[in-house]
Amino acid sequence: MKQFDPTSSKWQVCCCHVTSAAYTIALVELLVAAVISTVLIPMSVNEITFHSTRILYAIAAGVALIWSFGQLVLIYDIRRRHLDRLSLYVFVQGIVFILMLFLIISIFLARQLRHKSNNDEEDIYSESMFSIVMAFFFAAGAMGITIYSIYVLLLLKRYMTAEKKHSEVMMQIQDIVHHQSLPEVNTTDGPS
Repeated sequence: MKQFDPTSSKWQVCCCHVTSAAYTIALVELLVAAVISTVLIPMSVNEITFHSTRILYAIAAGVALIWSFGQLVLIYDIRRRHLDRLSLYVFVQGIVFILMLFLIISIFLARQLRHKSNNDEEDIYSESMFSIVMAFFFAAGAMGITIYSIYVLLLLKRYMTAEKKHSEVMMQIQDIVHHQSLPEVNTTDGPS
């Protein structure tokens, strides 16, 4: 059996340990989700927006709140070394993040298409094309970050599994050593 080394370079992500990287990713995503929900909740109840846009804002704000809660659960699970929910979290995090991107791009494009009917056709085409390109760059960047965070979380799962196996082996070794160090008790009745 290989010796478990928590300081091995295979548990390093960029410049820090995998647990530190997972904490950092969770805190950054918590901050992003909190900002998104803080911005979108007032927009969902704004009287100026159209009904369909208001529904999109409300859905996006709800998803952002769920995303925030998920980040808090992730931080708790990393802290307590709960391995059971980590795979489920990776799956749900990917779905929530993709849904959030879809909703943000839908809101962004809905706002741009609404402006198209109010303004001059030539000006809107160039602004709309720039907006669409920027939305795609944002989506591509967000997908890259999501893939990286999923990689870090899967590496964290491998680390936590190896750490758990190592601690179980160490407990077994300690039990064996403890039992061998106990004096033998004579179980015979009387002298022989």
